[in-house]
Amino acid sequence: MTNPKLSVYFRDNLNTQESDRMPRPRKNIVLNFDAISTALNSGDTIKLKVLAAEYGTCPPVIKRCLIEFYGDKIDFVPGRNGGVRNLNTTQSQTNCSPSLAAVA
Repeated sequence: MTNPKLSVYFRDNLNTQESDRMPRPRKNIVLNFDAISTALNSGDTIKLKVLAAEYGTCPPVIKRCLIEFYGDKIDFVPGRNGGVRNLNTTQSQTNCSPSLAAVA
């Protein structure tokens, strides 16, 4: 399997009305999606803050990259025990069947 890579370019558009300032240079971020997919499929929770520190950017940029690549296959859980989780593993860990959940 080839290593899928996604190059993400972002630019901070703060203070763009001042013509004497140079724009912030764009960053090229190449995420290792094989390692991320392996961690997600094994049931691990990935912290956005840790990924952002590893790639030298901020958590919202990493979140946007993951949403762009995985779409609705992953879930972002806020809080101390939160992070990025694979939707298939989080649904299989629930104690309630889908038919009973619809009744409530």
